[in-house]
Amino acid sequence: MRASFFVLAGGFLTGVLWRSFFSISVQGLVVVLLTIALISIIGTLASFDWGTAYVALAVLAFLLGVIRTEVAYFNYFEKEIFSEGETVSVVGIIVNEVDVRDDYAILYVEVDSGEAKHKTRLRVSVPQYPEFQYGDRVALQGVVRKPKSFETESGRIFNYVGYLMKENIQYEMRPAEVTNLHEQKGNPIISTLLGWKQSWLESISLLIPEPAASLAGGLVVGAKRSLGDVWLAAFRDTGIIHIVVLSGYNLTLVANSIVRTTIFLPRTIGLCLGVLGVAGFATMVGAGATVLRASIMAIIGMLSVYLVRPYMLLRALVLAAVVMVLWNPFVLVFDPGFQLSFLATIGLVFVSPHFEKYLLWVPEAAGLRGIVAATFATQLTVLPLLLYQIGAVSLVAPIVNVLILPFVPTVMALSFIAGVVGVHSLFFATPFAWLGYLLLSYMFLIVDLFSSVPFASVKLPVMSWWVLVVCYGVIPLMYWYKKTTLNWGGLKTK
Repeated sequence: MRASFFVLAGGFLTGVLWRSFFSISVQGLVVVLLTIALISIIGTLASFDWGTAYVALAVLAFLLGVIRTEVAYFNYFEKEIFSEGETVSVVGIIVNEVDVRDDYAILYVEVDSGEAKHKTRLRVSVPQYPEFQYGDRVALQGVVRKPKSFETESGRIFNYVGYLMKENIQYEMRPAEVTNLHEQKGNPIISTLLGWKQSWLESISLLIPEPAASLAGGLVVGAKRSLGDVWLAAFRDTGIIHIVVLSGYNLTLVANSIVRTTIFLPRTIGLCLGVLGVAGFATMVGAGATVLRASIMAIIGMLSVYLVRPYMLLRALVLAAVVMVLWNPFVLVFDPGFQLSFLATIGLVFVSPHFEKYLLWVPEAAGLRGIVAATFATQLTVLPLLLYQIGAVSLVAPIVNVLILPFVPTVMALSFIAGVVGVHSLFFATPFAWLGYLLLSYMFLIVDLFSSVPFASVKLPVMSWWVLVVCYGVIPLMYWYKKTTLNWGGLKTK
């Protein structure tokens, strides 16, 4: 039964992966169906063979993955109702939280007028003022452009089309004339959550000076405030950028740190605190699709601290991935956050325990040994993907992560309490704020110190995709080989 599950899951994900890169004709689908029929007939004539059955299941699941992705592509392109470079006037609703940058803001608008019967979505760049918020009904006028992939500074091609495709965004509009029609059409629950988040951010900005306030906002509620180009570069060079931006990788490490630092408590209480921490974070951020995916991965990662049956966690992890991809097939290839959170969870579940065996010299106080092992394990498992996507490796990242990550749960707790109390009384919130500011200053000190180290970050040439496949093929083979060797050793001993 367990094998059947992984055969079906692997076949489905492979089908989605294949269709994400290659198109398939009706003739191709017919060939696949005939292959399934032929395999089934052979299996029946051969008095039922599990190997043949597994092949048939894999091919069938592959076909389902291809069909699901084909449907997703059809639904996406059906919403392309404008021509490239066309000047349009439409009315729509802001369907996501407004993304405020240094000198402009980004609105995600779902069109609900004119010929847009299929809920076409636009990514609209506007000045910071006047301000807009989630749920506002707005009138837009401007030139629409289809997103295009572009070359990054490292020489890699960033698939911007796929990046927006996973968010179901068909067009960009800039510059644009935007008029607020002063009608609130958003989900009242999401509007309330985002209102709480904004109140918290305003409170923390009064209690903690910049840039520490921006870092606290990113850690606690995933706020997209900018730290400035200099600090962002420093965080990137030291390999700690994942705590600045909202990502599944960040949430997985933070959740694991919460559980590790409460390991002295009864198992149920520690796990509940971790789950509540993740749920609270998801709620404050707004519980969007990206956050929900990251939260599921983070909770599975936390279970690895308490469960001693890795295969149960692997099954849960694969099932979560299949459900997420079934809901939105584009996340498998076009969502780096999904990929990083999946790999980070793999690192926590399967790699971290092996690292911990060689870290006996690290004290167990406050779960430090587990945090160090988790840090090295996740860094290792996400490294090939980061090298492929970004082309830079931080040589000081393991040390910086070990020095900073143990303090992240405390900073989050202090900042959260300070912001909540500060909404009602800045005076009573000040002690929590300054304790949080002290730890935030320590983080900036570590980042500043290590970013000045020569060759802290090394740029690498463009890496071929087959190198990525080889890297991630070696990890499961090594794990399987070690497990098989141990099993054979046990049999020989007996």
